[in-house]
Amino acid sequence: MANSFLVCEPTGFSINYSINPWMDKNVGQANNSLATYQWIKFVIVMIDAGSTILRMAPGKTQLPDLVFVANAGLMIENRGCILSNFKYDERKKEVDAYKKIFSDLKIWSVNLPEHITFEGAGDALFADKLNILWMGYGYRTDQAAALYIQELVGSDISVRSLQLMDPKYYHLDTCFCPLETSDGIPAVLYYPDAFSFESNAKINLFYRNYPKIPVTSEEAADFSCNAVQVNNTIICNKMSDRLKELLGELGLTVLESPLTEFMKAGGSAKCLTLRL
Repeated sequence: MANSFLVCEPTGFSINYSINPWMDKNVGQANNSLATYQWIKFVIVMIDAGSTILRMAPGKTQLPDLVFVANAGLMIENRGCILSNFKYDERKKEVDAYKKIFSDLKIWSVNLPEHITFEGAGDALFADKLNILWMGYGYRTDQAAALYIQELVGSDISVRSLQLMDPKYYHLDTCFCPLETSDGIPAVLYYPDAFSFESNAKINLFYRNYPKIPVTSEEAADFSCNAVQVNNTIICNKMSDRLKELLGELGLTVLESPLTEFMKAGGSAKCLTLRL
């Protein structure tokens, strides 16, 4: 599992519009100074855990969500990046900034057809040991995106769609976190109530022989699933003692890094990173 991550300093972070339920009650309530402090602490935790961090140029004030770089696109190892087609106009302006950083990094990138919405690694998560790419749909990403992406990733990876049913968990990475145990065994941390009955059945089937950890509504609201794994460390905003114990049994250590300002906008640890 690669441990190089793209991040973007939250210079322009604010909440001046609402495109998800978390934002609804928080327009105008973001504290940029606190957000910057939390972001710096988070990056330090990532580095201490063994990450290599690459920083984008600071976000512009008219791009308050640029800090959520998980939505820049989907990185395909040794192949390039599938760029996002954002659903909302407020975020479509970010694409040029993301294109530039990939060009600067000499990373090949490609777009899906304009009429297909797709929001990058927010809705597309690899379970590497199973050769599966899980894709969420229902709020920000079209179900049809999976067909196009299957062609791009090739037959060695199986793209599997999961239907999201709770608008608070509008991206897959807010409620679903593929992991690896310290022994390299696939595992998953997820919030069952965020998914349709059929999608829960898919999750149960594919992880039937692997550790599967459902979270409660309270744990989900702490963005426990919006976590980043670096080696045997899980980095997140907050994790309950119950989840820490269960993850500990898998040889994984949890490090909490408070990200409450970003949660006001509907994002947390995973949203703030793009694994390269």
